Amino acid sequence: MVDIKITVLIDNRYLSVVNGRKVYKRKIDFDFMSKAKRMLLDDLINWYSEEPTEDTPRKESEHSKRSPVKIEGQPDLEYEARLRKDLSSSLDSSKLILLNGAVVDSLYFLEQPQTNYDALDYLPFDVMFFELNEAVPFEMQKGVEAPLKGILFGKMEDICPVTNVLMSDPDVEDDEMKRELLEKIVNNDLFYAGLFFEGMNRFDLPYHLSFVGEDLKKGRGMDFCVTECSGVKLDLMIEEEPYFKLIDLCVNIIDYINAHNITIVKKSRTDVTRINRRRVKKGKEPLRQLKPVHWIDIKRTTTYPKTDDIEPRTMDYREIVRGHFQRYHTNDGVVKNWVNPFVRGPKDAPWKNNRYRLLSKLLDQEK
Repeated sequence: MVDIKITVLIDNRYLSVVNGRKVYKRKIDFDFMSKAKRMLLDDLINWYSEEPTEDTPRKESEHSKRSPVKIEGQPDLEYEARLRKDLSSSLDSSKLILLNGAVVDSLYFLEQPQTNYDALDYLPFDVMFFELNEAVPFEMQKGVEAPLKGILFGKMEDICPVTNVLMSDPDVEDDEMKRELLEKIVNNDLFYAGLFFEGMNRFDLPYHLSFVGEDLKKGRGMDFCVTECSGVKLDLMIEEEPYFKLIDLCVNIIDYINAHNITIVKKSRTDVTRINRRRVKKGKEPLRQLKPVHWIDIKRTTTYPKTDDIEPRTMDYREIVRGHFQRYHTNDGVVKNWVNPFVRGPKDAPWKNNRYRLLSKLLDQEK
């Protein structure tokens, strides 16, 4: 007798039947591709773990072509090697936090009076890397816009690669700019943001943005410092407002993560242990283990405004209401919840503008 085997796909499961009897059932992991998806952080860690030499050919990247700042002469290889080593270490110790484009859009355009600077007193992790699913157009220099893709963030004493370089520099006392920066790190509650852009390659290093946390409460009169990877100060080459908004974005992300109805979900990616065993046997270099991804989950009990309650008869278009914070008084005190961006308007109506349609797609990606 010949066995007759039929395999069908039902509700994301393989169901095999042999001679009318069910013998095998296995859940399909459709998420395995997303687990293995490479992030910007993976590339950065690998890039900065390498030390270029004088003979290493340096290919100009799309990012470096945008910048009018050109460093003349040969780079200081010793300084660069220490900077790259500390960058790689800081990035490798960071928590990778993946952020949805529609949420980042809401946090980026949150009105400045709503930004809670006290959130910096409650960092969820010491070292974080905010990877943006959708790059944010950012004016890194006057008239020069670049797509911002990732931010390395935390207290400067914990993660700033410049700090270790300065502290080990025997000539720091002779360099006024370096000496002033080191004094600020030692004496103040200084925060650091390393800015990474689309189009960078292994030879590009981030912009370094530093600011004093307590000064944020003083408003737009605060001081901050932006330096290029080589240590060149860019204060005269930038517009202040984009960097103020970027600082506010970092603070808003922290406040968003700390919201009462938010849970941080940790997701492991592809385990390369078995792959590395085979690679080592073949004499190949082992692959670096991919860092887990952390993303934000909003509790299902969160209530969202109903579109039916907002004058549905007067709306002949659809739009996106940006995400925002809501405060609630409870028996345990005031809690802050995050309301995700949502669609308002009749389902069969056209979008108010093309931007809302694009934001809607980003929301669908998060779902």
